[in-house]
Amino acid sequence: MRNFYFCVMLKINNVFDILHSVLDEIESYLPEDVVSTLFDVVHDDNRWRLYKVNWHVTVYYGKNLPQYNLKEFINNNMHKNFRFVIEAIGYNTETMAFKVRPLDEFMTMNEIPHITIGSFAGSPPAGSNRIKKWYEINNLSHIVEGTLIRVY
Repeated sequence: MRNFYFCVMLKINNVFDILHSVLDEIESYLPEDVVSTLFDVVHDDNRWRLYKVNWHVTVYYGKNLPQYNLKEFINNNMHKNFRFVIEAIGYNTETMAFKVRPLDEFMTMNEIPHITIGSFAGSPPAGSNRIKKWYEINNLSHIVEGTLIRVY
């Protein structure tokens, strides 16, 4: 059986502008070891795979159609735009992601809405669902926008 996949595909011209802007800012107030790790992820193409296109916020991914509330949300909002503020950055041994806060009414199957930035070589992007430690971004001016679509 084929999976169903719905997401808000973000309209971002240059993902690296956002990423570097956030990293430049947090460098001044996060612990040095955290900053060092984040910079290593961004600049080490041999170990980490950064996603340069198709940044998105997952709404639903699975083998069956989503449960009623989420299914209704998808049906009522297909092709509508949603805005998110980037409020934190986090990583684990598998992935790095931005934690986002919706500025519009929004539903997702994930406990924490996020944008996966990249993954450790061989790790699936879904590893971002297992990030436990998030580092808040003081400057909440990074707002991204996208459209709810069915990917497949």
